[in-house]
Amino acid sequence: MLMIKAFAVFLLLFVCGATIVPGQDEKKEEAKEQSSPPLRTVSELKKEARLRMAKDAIFYSEQERTEMEKLYQSWSVKKGKEKHAIAITMQRRFPKSNRTGCAMLYLAQDNARQKRVDLLKQVIQNYGDCWYGNGVQVGAMARYLLFKTLMETGKQEEAEKYREELKTSFPDAIDHTGKRLSELLND
Repeated sequence: MLMIKAFAVFLLLFVCGATIVPGQDEKKEEAKEQSSPPLRTVSELKKEARLRMAKDAIFYSEQERTEMEKLYQSWSVKKGKEKHAIAITMQRRFPKSNRTGCAMLYLAQDNARQKRVDLLKQVIQNYGDCWYGNGVQVGAMARYLLFKTLMETGKQEEAEKYREELKTSFPDAIDHTGKRLSELLND
């Protein structure tokens, strides 16, 4: 069964255009250091999102993935503590899931300032590699929201750390409307 999942992920990565070549990541990093590459398009970010979503097939069965998607989609019709319960259930049952990262970011946004700060830091640490299907990176968005929240609470020095991370590590990250987070930092 594990071989079938691994093959499915390989096939999906191949179809999406990803390559798996030893040393390729190092070569890309060297090239990036030598010149500043153009920012990725929203289409390219969505492709990255699909690749991350495909990883869930390694850890979860099709039935589990269907169940987690239903839980995730139920988020929008729930209120208050029910939303919190959905996110915590997903975190407990599907800790490595891409959708759990998205749910945890939504949970962080629904909380008051100090709790939001704590949750955003957890999201960055535990779900920074997750993506929404529209090309929004959970880790980048969490950093942006953390930057804004810290600025609102008068913690400019700590906020600057997240501003710099966004500029250097996520220059092409977008919000849910497709705007670059790097441009929103100045608003």
